[in-house]
Amino acid sequence: MSNAKELQDISREVEALKRRKSVLEDNDLEVMEERDGVEKELEALTTERSSLAAEIERGRLARDQAAGETGLQLDAAEVERQRWFPGWTPAAQGL
Repeated sequence: MSNAKELQDISREVEALKRRKSVLEDNDLEVMEERDGVEKELEALTTERSSLAAEIERGRLARDQAAGETGLQLDAAEVERQRWFPGWTPAAQGL
């Protein structure tokens, strides 16, 4: 009788382990599916970040170019002012 009881206990334990294995496999599948979604979202965000970084760099270049052009315009205006009003300075006028 002891052998039959041991066999029954082992059989129950095997069934419990099979159920547990099934639950763990289901969890693994859920985690893998979630990971796939997260990886796709990461890829999209990385692409967007690269695009935004490029846009920022284009803006910086445009700003720097505009600042350079403004500097050239100011220099030209100063030359023109000196041509029309030699020796005049803002400091001399109290400005």
